[in-house]
Amino acid sequence: MKRKKSPHPQWAVQYRKPGTELRLVNGKYYLYDVSSKWNPDKKRAQKITGKILGKITEDRGFVPSEKRGLMEKAAKGIDVKNVSVKEYGVTRYLLQEGSAITKSLESVFPEYGKLIFAAAFLRLLHQSQIKNMGIYANESFIGEYVGKRIDDKLISTMLRTIGSNRQPLVEYMRGFMSEKDQVLIDMTHMITYSQKMLSPKNGYKKVMDYRPQVNLLYIYSSSHKSPTFYRLVPGNIKEVKAFTLSLKESGLTDVMVIADKGFYSGNNIEQLRGEKLQYIIPLRRSSSLIDYSKAGQSNKNEMSGFFKFEKRYIWYCSYEKSGEKIVTFLDERLKIEEEYDYLKRIDDKKKGYTLDGFRQKQHVFGTLTMVYETNGDERGIYYAYKSRANIEVMFDAGKNILEMDCTYMQNEHSLEGWMFVHHIALQLYYILYRKLVETDLITKYSVTDLLLFLSLIRKVKINNNWFPAEITKPTQNLLDKLNAHIT
Repeated sequence: MKRKKSPHPQWAVQYRKPGTELRLVNGKYYLYDVSSKWNPDKKRAQKITGKILGKITEDRGFVPSEKRGLMEKAAKGIDVKNVSVKEYGVTRYLLQEGSAITKSLESVFPEYGKLIFAAAFLRLLHQSQIKNMGIYANESFIGEYVGKRIDDKLISTMLRTIGSNRQPLVEYMRGFMSEKDQVLIDMTHMITYSQKMLSPKNGYKKVMDYRPQVNLLYIYSSSHKSPTFYRLVPGNIKEVKAFTLSLKESGLTDVMVIADKGFYSGNNIEQLRGEKLQYIIPLRRSSSLIDYSKAGQSNKNEMSGFFKFEKRYIWYCSYEKSGEKIVTFLDERLKIEEEYDYLKRIDDKKKGYTLDGFRQKQHVFGTLTMVYETNGDERGIYYAYKSRANIEVMFDAGKNILEMDCTYMQNEHSLEGWMFVHHIALQLYYILYRKLVETDLITKYSVTDLLLFLSLIRKVKINNNWFPAEITKPTQNLLDKLNAHIT
C-alpha cells in the first residue's frame, strides 16, 4: 500500500518522532506531545494532545519551548536557595538606551563606573538613601550588572573617592558637550545640614532663606535636550562670577546666558559685558527702560514686525534706551487672557483690583520685554527665552523626583560625589522623558509612570537559571508604543 505523502515540508516533518504531533498554526510549525487513551463509549483509542515541545523554523530547526524547559527543571526539584524574583525591566531598558553613559563611565572610572551607574539608577527608581541602596540593588538586576555586593560602605567610599578629584568628573561631562552647542545656564540653591563643610554660606535675601546653602549651577543643552554640566558653588557667590568660572571649566565658548526676571542690574550687565558673554534678560513690566508708547498701543503702526510661535502670532518692536538694546514682544492672545483675568477679579470684588487699576495696567498686558546682547534676530531671541523653561523643568525634576534640594553630606568630597551621582540620574531621567516626547506619550504618561510599568517586568531565577516572568497586557502595550524590546 502506497504511503500518503505529508502535506508539510520535509524540514519540519523530520522533527516529528513517535509520540509527537506536528501542527501548523498561523503559518508557523509547532511540535506537541501526543498519546492515546481507550474510549469505552466510542470503543476505540482516542488521541490526546499534550503540552507544546517547541517550534520549528526552516533556518533554526527545532527550538525548545522555554516554558517546557522551565517545567522540566521544576520537575527535577527546586533548590529554594536558588529561587528569586528580581526587577529587570528598568535595568534592561536604561542599560540599552543609556549605553553611551555606561560606556563613558566605565572608561573614565574603571574601578567605580558600574557602581556609579547603579547608585544613580537606585536614586532615580527608588530615591534611595545610601544606607538602603544595598537592599534595593539585591532586588534588582542592577546588582547583576555591577557584579558585586553593594552596601553603604562601598557606596560611601566610592563617593569620597570620585569626589576628591573633580577632573575625571569634568572629563566625563565634557564628553556629552560640543563647543558650539546652544546651552542654557542657571543656578539654584540646596540647603545643607552639614556643620563640617567650608562651602555652605548663608543664603541671599532674594531666596528668603538664610539657612546654610550651596548653589548648584547647571548647564543644559537645548540641542540635545539634556543636562550636560554641573558645578557646586558656595552659597554667597554672585551668579555672574559663577557663570564665568563654570563656562571656563566646561570648555564652552559660544554660550548665551538666559536669565530670569529680577536678574537685571547695571552691575550684572557690566560683568556680563566684561566677560564678553551673550545674554538675554527679561525686564519687570514696571521697568523704566520699557517704552510702552509703541508696544502698548492697540494699533500696530509702531511695531517692527511679527512672527509665529506655537500657533499664535507675536508682534515686536526693537529700540535702544540708556545704552541697552531692548525688544518688547506683544502676545495678543495672552493680552486678552490677562485682561479677562483682571476684570474677573474686579467682578469678584477681589481686594486690590479696581477699574482705575485696570486702566493704568492695560497697556502692559500681554507684553514681554528683554534687554539683550546677541547676534540673533527678534524671533530667535523670543524662541531662546522660551526655551529657558527646559532648565526650570530640569531643576523641578531634580528637586521633586531626585530630592536634590537639600543634602546631609558631611564633607565636600562626599557631596561632590553625591552630586555627580545625581547628575547621572538626571541624564537617565531625560532618556525616559525624551522617549515619551518622541512617541507622543508625554501627555498620558509621566517618567514616574514609565518607571513603574518597567519595574513590573521581572525575571525569575530557578536552579541557577533566569527566566522571564509574565508581562501584563498594559505593560506590553506600553512597550509596543515605545517600540521597546526587553528580553
